[in-house]
Amino acid sequence: MAFRTFSDTADMDMAAGISARIDAASFTDLEWSVVDIARRDPLSSIQAPGRFAGKMAALLGSRRSLPLADPRLEALRRFAVVDHHLRERLPDSEVAHFVGAGFSMAHVRLLRSSPSLPHSFAI
Repeated sequence: MAFRTFSDTADMDMAAGISARIDAASFTDLEWSVVDIARRDPLSSIQAPGRFAGKMAALLGSRRSLPLADPRLEALRRFAVVDHHLRERLPDSEVAHFVGAGFSMAHVRLLRSSPSLPHSFAI
């Protein structure tokens, strides 16, 4: 069995670069606005309504949240809604779906540790 030491400076530089990329995860202003809106959406907004619920909404004129046209932003909206409502019971499948949409685990940590919008964001 072989063991590798990380005493080489090249290996240390590579590890530092990876760590910096993880720490540098951020969202754009558009993505933060999606998060802000999503935190006001009900948990039911991530599921398509059934036939009966759809007809009742049409009859009563109630608004229904439509999915966003951009799949990446919709994944962000969905994750923000589920995280906001389920916090400690967040399913692993939701994290996998979010990461599968192009986000990283650093984005997961950033979103989950952010109680509100960053101070630099202004609408």
